[in-house]
Amino acid sequence: MMMAEQKIFMLGVGGMGMTPLAIYLRQMGCTVCGFDDNLNSSVGALLRKAGVEMIDGPVLPQKVDKVVYSPAISLRHPIFKDACQRGLPMLRRGEMMAEVLAPKKVVAVVGSHGKTTTAGMLVHSLLRNGFPVGYLVGALFDADDLLPARYSESDLVIAEIDESDGTIDLFNPEITLVLNLDWDHTDYYASPRQLEEKFKALFHRTRKTLFLPANCQKLNRLSADVDIEKFSLGTGGDYHFRFMETGRGYLRLGLGGRFPEQTELLSAEAPFNGENALAALAVSHYLSGFLCPDSLEDFPGIRRRQKKLYDSETWVVFEDYAHHPQEIEAMISFARETYADRKLIVVFQPHRFSRTLQLKMELAHSLEGTDELFLLEVYAASEAPLEGGSSDDLAQCFSENLSFRKVSSYSRLSPLLMEKTGEPSIVLFLGAGDIDQWAHTFVHELPPADQRNRVDFTPNPGDNNSWWKNLRSVVDPETSLSTGVPLADKTTLRVGGPAFFYAEPAGVDDLSLLLKSAADRSLPVYFLGRGSNLLVPDDGFEGLVIRLNHPFWRTIEPLEGSRLWVGGGARLKQICGEACRLGFVGFEFLEGIPGSLGGSLRMNAGAMGGWIFDVVEEVQFMTLDGVLKTLPREKFQVGYRECRELCRAVAVGAVLCARDSAPSGSIKATLEKVSQKRKGSQPREPSVGCIFKNPQDSYAGRIIDELGLKGLRVGEAEVSQVHGNFIINRGGATCGDVVNLIRSIRREVQKRTGIELQPEVLLMGKTWEQVL
Repeated sequence: MMMAEQKIFMLGVGGMGMTPLAIYLRQMGCTVCGFDDNLNSSVGALLRKAGVEMIDGPVLPQKVDKVVYSPAISLRHPIFKDACQRGLPMLRRGEMMAEVLAPKKVVAVVGSHGKTTTAGMLVHSLLRNGFPVGYLVGALFDADDLLPARYSESDLVIAEIDESDGTIDLFNPEITLVLNLDWDHTDYYASPRQLEEKFKALFHRTRKTLFLPANCQKLNRLSADVDIEKFSLGTGGDYHFRFMETGRGYLRLGLGGRFPEQTELLSAEAPFNGENALAALAVSHYLSGFLCPDSLEDFPGIRRRQKKLYDSETWVVFEDYAHHPQEIEAMISFARETYADRKLIVVFQPHRFSRTLQLKMELAHSLEGTDELFLLEVYAASEAPLEGGSSDDLAQCFSENLSFRKVSSYSRLSPLLMEKTGEPSIVLFLGAGDIDQWAHTFVHELPPADQRNRVDFTPNPGDNNSWWKNLRSVVDPETSLSTGVPLADKTTLRVGGPAFFYAEPAGVDDLSLLLKSAADRSLPVYFLGRGSNLLVPDDGFEGLVIRLNHPFWRTIEPLEGSRLWVGGGARLKQICGEACRLGFVGFEFLEGIPGSLGGSLRMNAGAMGGWIFDVVEEVQFMTLDGVLKTLPREKFQVGYRECRELCRAVAVGAVLCARDSAPSGSIKATLEKVSQKRKGSQPREPSVGCIFKNPQDSYAGRIIDELGLKGLRVGEAEVSQVHGNFIINRGGATCGDVVNLIRSIRREVQKRTGIELQPEVLLMGKTWEQVL
């Protein structure tokens, strides 16, 4: 029977390794159904949307050709026993993966730490480069529109290969990317040498190319007699990088070696993600022969990996999957260095009795860097308790200097954490079990008075916001409706408070319904794109913020006559990439502008001598009363940094026209030149873009520079040393800091030159006349 004709049952289908495999099998054409005793609701929704049938109870359907089970499943599970009694083929997850990928050329991402993030980065970079590839990542992306797996007719498939249960032996990769190697999975590997032999054998089975760290003696020793093409990563290697800038929320890497001479902006804080990015970008460059500038700038991350859940003056809260001593130590080191002004609290849930038994001394050492530790019971993951492998046994290894408490339930943890409210703290929830649920519960319970990222105002107390609750029952299930949503992390400057109402509509009908509902209540509405050219007040927005972030709004479709239909939520960088792929000339000036099409049309965004309306044929937009309209280019009144018709409307899409055609290679070269020019003249720290409009016959940045105002600072907001018309966030800036700095600049410029600079940046919910 052909694979695509099989009906496959997946036991433990909601596991992070099982979900991507289920989606991949379904995309291949297989009929896939499954059950999970502890199914997360969002994972269940993702699987159903992908066409996987979810079985309500622990019952194995009658017509099944094959059963695939998670390593975490107990052999005593009723479905497992039923399948055995029926004599059905039973495959571990890794065995099924190996069977499915056997006809493909596999790019295997392996290692003890970071392989999920690195595999995700590699996939993201290749997709940004326009390189066709299938993939299987071992967890979920932190973005609903990017699936963790994709079947492709391409020969190549990117696959994260797990070593935990020995099924690594079944793979024969075309290319292997190995990140690191530390003893782990002690239930399967009795000694470090056994694990090392598995990796050595994998290297020998690799057919073409091996990528490995330049300075890891262990991996270099294991691969010394492997006679294939090899590339080294890191200092002194074939591919290397240096940190050019680091900040809260971003890293700027300078690439070297075999890379093209360029920098890479990474939306991540922890420095070890620089190593992950290096590995991913090296393989991406090797495969595609090209590296799209800043191809990881909008990498959404992987769920449960260095995820910041909360940020306020008192609390910063992270969750992370770290469960091995090396991972814990790296995460604690990052927190210590980046948040040195805060008390460091760790909530740790050991994972598996076998790991705790064998690595308890190393685990104890890795936790020594905390100011206070809360230790949970071991998460068993189907293991039976082992003597010497409990949390109590781990606690026996702690030094006398470590302040820790053992907690057995969240109800006991919560009041202990809340006692710390008076002292600025960073809390790390670490572990691979269900500790993420504890983290989310804690964040939800934080008192609103302490949260600059939550709201404590009610714009319509008379109806108790029942209209908003009623909307949930009539909109598309994929439309996101929320309240009290922090906006700082949705802007490029990363400052500001929350939106009382926040919506991401899934289509035109829901957008119209939202606008009509807001209009009926005289509720202010603001349309948020990528958050560039925008300041959000510290007290937030007392109204409805709408963001066209659903995949529906990011569609780009080629039309006849060298034209494109582009959704209002599409990124300008995405438009450049698609135009380049199609050989369309005229969009290159958009490269590097950090915005979406909708926002750029509203502001008539421009750079390098080009303006967005130069390439517009027609625009489809919706008025604030929910009416959809379409107008040709000549009907719009467009000026410097404005389009009057879109001041009180939202662009939902547009037809864009190319000026000419050319080979993709020449367009790529132009894009690289534009990107390099932009990077050389603009700061890399968080900013909104240009702050002031250019006065007639002059440039605001030049005036500010000539007056010696670069470096002028209010709080954590500073005039950039690179470009005088940029204000950067040094980390922790407030909107108030930025506004006061703008006042200071305007006052000094007017006093010394007589020129009154006018802000170009928008102020959400307010006018500059009200503020200045």
